[in-house]
Amino acid sequence: MPNLVPHAVPENDPRSQPANGTSAAHNAAPESAATYSVHEGIWITNAELATTFVNSRMTTLLGYRSEQMMGRPIADFVDDEGRASLAAMFMRLRTSVTEGAEVCLRHRDGGLVLVVLDLRALFSAEAEFKGVRASVIDVTALRTAELQLKGCQTRLIELEGRLQQAERMSRLGRMATSVADELNSILTGIQSLAETILRDATGDPRTHESAARITDSVASGKRVTQEILRFTHAPEPTQLHKGEPRADSALAGSTFPLMTQTLALVTTESLRKLLLVEDDPAVAMGLVTLLEMDEFDVALVIRGAEAVERIEAFGPDAVVLDVGLPDMSGIAVYEQIARRWPSLPVLFSTGSGDEKLLTHVLAKPHVGYLQKPYDGESLLRALGRLRRSG
Repeated sequence: MPNLVPHAVPENDPRSQPANGTSAAHNAAPESAATYSVHEGIWITNAELATTFVNSRMTTLLGYRSEQMMGRPIADFVDDEGRASLAAMFMRLRTSVTEGAEVCLRHRDGGLVLVVLDLRALFSAEAEFKGVRASVIDVTALRTAELQLKGCQTRLIELEGRLQQAERMSRLGRMATSVADELNSILTGIQSLAETILRDATGDPRTHESAARITDSVASGKRVTQEILRFTHAPEPTQLHKGEPRADSALAGSTFPLMTQTLALVTTESLRKLLLVEDDPAVAMGLVTLLEMDEFDVALVIRGAEAVERIEAFGPDAVVLDVGLPDMSGIAVYEQIARRWPSLPVLFSTGSGDEKLLTHVLAKPHVGYLQKPYDGESLLRALGRLRRSG
């Protein structure tokens, strides 16, 4: 229930003065010339605070007929919480002019009606207290709307807070994905260079062991980036293409004995010319060096816009295409390639777990996907499968 909150009205307020020079006692009469709004209940009492007049709006507010209210004090229609404060205001009205409060009146059906009471004392010409004139305004709907508005504002603040938190998490997720992408590109470059060292270290056990440790560290780094990508809800690729096993699984354990073999053993003679579309210098240098050691003919472009022109001039057997390029997306590059060379094998390469973005193109038999970091053997096995299936 609301507490009564009395508020004083200045004594020089026009409402506290008799109208048109008539006495205050005359204002107590129902026939008073004073006007009031149709939304305003008028309630008048005598000096004993018994009801002597109510207008039709007042009876509508409380659900009573006027004769049912006559002779009863206003306090009979006020809820228990408000009666004491109302009585105190009536006592002050005998020596003051006006009082006001927000109170709950009881409707005939038992419900509560929240109203603003504007109480004005009525005095005779001899300054004798003659009663009270109460102006009554129903504010139930207004206060209900205010409470609903306050609830909506509280909810809005809560939602804004959740939105800001989601935006922070989204920014954090994008940052984490970017970090994972960068780390995976670096790891791919390191992996390729480590393989190159292993190939050249056949007669040097210490160099061979050191390079093998590097590849093990790359595998550990990859596990870290996988955790980062899981945090950002970027799914780890579980398939290369149409049920093929993961093409980067060679990094899951010790792979260096296999990497000392000639990479040509895992491919075919029909796959000798490769176009690498890769903007990361470490990845590009490592892969080109490793592939050229086995006499693959490798062309490199670092911008997507250069890919189609290079294919025309170079005529590759397959394309290794980075998803994230500085000038355009790898998917856009692929669409240009597919229009001109629909059967040319294309292997997407990415460090940020973009497999969902590639769903519509991975359904094609000559398109595959590798997540960085990967070793040379995994790269050529994947390309060999695409070449045969295309």
